[in-house]
Amino acid sequence: APAVGEIFAPAKYCDAEKRKGIQYPKTRACTEARVACPDPETITGEVVRYCNCQTAKWETPDTTNCTHRWVAEMRSAIERGDPAEQISYRMAADLESTLSRQLYGGDITGSVSLSTDVLALARSQFGALDDRNQRQIRATNFTESFGSSGDHLLSPKAVPVWEELATPVRIDHASTLMGALEQSALLLADYTVDQHKRLQYDYWGE
Repeated sequence: APAVGEIFAPAKYCDAEKRKGIQYPKTRACTEARVACPDPETITGEVVRYCNCQTAKWETPDTTNCTHRWVAEMRSAIERGDPAEQISYRMAADLESTLSRQLYGGDITGSVSLSTDVLALARSQFGALDDRNQRQIRATNFTESFGSSGDHLLSPKAVPVWEELATPVRIDHASTLMGALEQSALLLADYTVDQHKRLQYDYWGE
């Protein structure tokens, strides 16, 4: 049984602190602080940070719920049925610029989900085209930018963010992404008139 002094001991707290642009309030041990992700104009969600029971020290923040707003914009573009190659081009550009600043776990899970949906959109759009050359041009443009997105997501800069994801989530999303990248290469092969075209990427497709 705890000593009488322990029962009436003052509560322990983690000190308020600022880390990577996020201000965490003074928080009681054994509880979590929930704070808006940094830069709410461009990023949605909350950071969760736990104050350890035993040590009353902060644990590593969980930013996997932080997602840049462009992910939702791409989702809307897919639902509208915008040209798939335009969506994949914008995704690759957004991922590249986000990687140069700060990628979050929600950006990875959101991008992988978008990848499977934009791939299905591409198949339905390109399959409906009668002009074989037009189909090849659009499929090539789509696959080039789709592959660039995969390259950004699998680049060394993204690895620490993947490691923030829970192991089952990480494994599931990594295998989904690799499957989507392989499917995009098959899509291009299906619609290619000239069979000699090959695309090269740094981090996948070896």
